[in-house]
Amino acid sequence: MKESIFVTLQKCTVFEGFTPEEIREALSTVSYRMVELAARETYVLAGMPCRYADIIVEGEMIARMSGLSGKQAQIDRLGESMLIAPAYIFAHNNEMPVSVETSRKTTLLRMRPSELKLLIDTDERIRWNFIQHLSRIDIFLSQKMRMLSLFSVKEKVAQYLIKMATEQQSRAEPSGWMSADRKWRISSASRSSRSSAASPNSRRRVPSGLKARPLPYSTRMK
Repeated sequence: MKESIFVTLQKCTVFEGFTPEEIREALSTVSYRMVELAARETYVLAGMPCRYADIIVEGEMIARMSGLSGKQAQIDRLGESMLIAPAYIFAHNNEMPVSVETSRKTTLLRMRPSELKLLIDTDERIRWNFIQHLSRIDIFLSQKMRMLSLFSVKEKVAQYLIKMATEQQSRAEPSGWMSADRKWRISSASRSSRSSAASPNSRRRVPSGLKARPLPYSTRMK
């Protein structure tokens, strides 16, 4: 196998912290094979089981979800070094929720789930890396569910702006953090929109120059 493949696998979460030589040695204890897929070839359809533990070593895949009307939405792009559907590899109900196809020629390192389990059982670092990877997925999904279920439209927009500002600042500054003042102003806007939307007794302001007329005496007596 090409040496460049082991370099790519260094970026895979399963082999985080490994050298190319350590990855080669670990894989020598299990059975695996290389699989090549053509561009725009279907990898799996929604509802089909996840049968393999596949790692993308070259190329790219696109995951899409379809509605009852047939409309499709792109969910994610899977690039080099990514383990495909890690949460479904050992699941009892391992039916894939999305359809996946290649966007260009793609090469996979393919193992059976039993072979990945053997790696997890025999190497403590691989076991810990896999557990951490599943934990990050769980945290990500929990945050998404919280945003979709509890946040108002204004709050979702504010959170999106904070995320975009953070990403832009991380590209512009080596530190990777927004200035405290900028983050405070965005957070304040988020809290302000949240409090105004939640307040049941919010009143409309009377434009300057207009004065509220007192009700007639007879109306007030009623």
